[in-house]
Amino acid sequence: MLIRHIAANDDLFVQVDADFDGYASAAILVNYISELFPAYAQDHIAYRVHTGKQHGIILDTVPDNVKLVIAPDSSSNEADIHFALAQRGVDVLILDHHISDVESKDACIINNQMCDYPNKSLCGGAVVYKFCCYIDSLLGEDRASRYEDLVAASLISDMMSLRNFETKRLIDKGLAKIQNPFLKEMVDTQSFSINRSGGLCPFSISFYITPLVNATIRVGNEKEKILLFESMLASKAYLSIPSTKRGCKGQYEPLVTQACRNCANLKRAQSKEVENSLAVMESIIEKENLEKNKVIAVRVPREKNLNKNVTGLIANQLMGKYKHPILILNEVYDDGELKWAGSGRGYETKTFNSLKGLLDESGLVEYAQGHE
Repeated sequence: MLIRHIAANDDLFVQVDADFDGYASAAILVNYISELFPAYAQDHIAYRVHTGKQHGIILDTVPDNVKLVIAPDSSSNEADIHFALAQRGVDVLILDHHISDVESKDACIINNQMCDYPNKSLCGGAVVYKFCCYIDSLLGEDRASRYEDLVAASLISDMMSLRNFETKRLIDKGLAKIQNPFLKEMVDTQSFSINRSGGLCPFSISFYITPLVNATIRVGNEKEKILLFESMLASKAYLSIPSTKRGCKGQYEPLVTQACRNCANLKRAQSKEVENSLAVMESIIEKENLEKNKVIAVRVPREKNLNKNVTGLIANQLMGKYKHPILILNEVYDDGELKWAGSGRGYETKTFNSLKGLLDESGLVEYAQGHE
């Protein structure tokens, strides 16, 4: 499908999903196509980052001229959107790893959770990598291996299990040879913390690089998010752009340098926001004795609604503190109807490993997607 559209010079659209794995998987794909077909990529590939912490394809944002939509790290369960695009004569390619019980007849879905592929601990970036390896085999090329550093970072950032030999091997290979412009710059700027923690390894990536990327995706503006994504693209990362560094007005700097500085600044801003929100959440939990419940569901009244882009981060912090599954739920109104919307984090024990399953079975939840 991909090769057919490239051969026809059709316009292609890549939806960049809103987390590290989403950005890395889209960057692997765009870099790979750009390396093989540079003239085609320059004129015929468009991409879009989400404005908030959304996931999947948003129909209204797909350009009219597009003939192929690719969704790395998302959209397996969006059969209605696949159908709508098919009605417009648009092919859909999904390269995903999220569990889905929806069967789509209008998209080509490559998903290690929905077939007999033995390794279920591949993230979106790793699924894209395996796809590129297959394209390599069709074309007699060997290009996919150049993006194993992004694969490693996405596996670590998406918290994939390291107990699988293939997953661990991909991480080892990727961290042994950092080539991506963004990762090289981040490793350099975070070198003190990385070296202090034992060098480049899953621990240092997950503590000193991943949080900075996630902060940009959660609280950055659209320009900052686009800058972050383009800093992962070989064709864009070293473009010279006007500097935003204090005291450097009128000067220029590489795009990747500005993107990495933005990440650090936005992480500091996010940390302050999360710290303030955590205090509010903990007071609600203690006031209502919610820590006694097997699942802690914190309902946040409308006047205290949290920034929806950081509810997942706050849920993660609370899960670590209380050692219970957590739901952070803002009070919202949809056409005048009261609903509770937010994020959840599961706490795995010997007898409990699927918060998503619990929510689906409860009959109380309209929409629950993501990892188990």
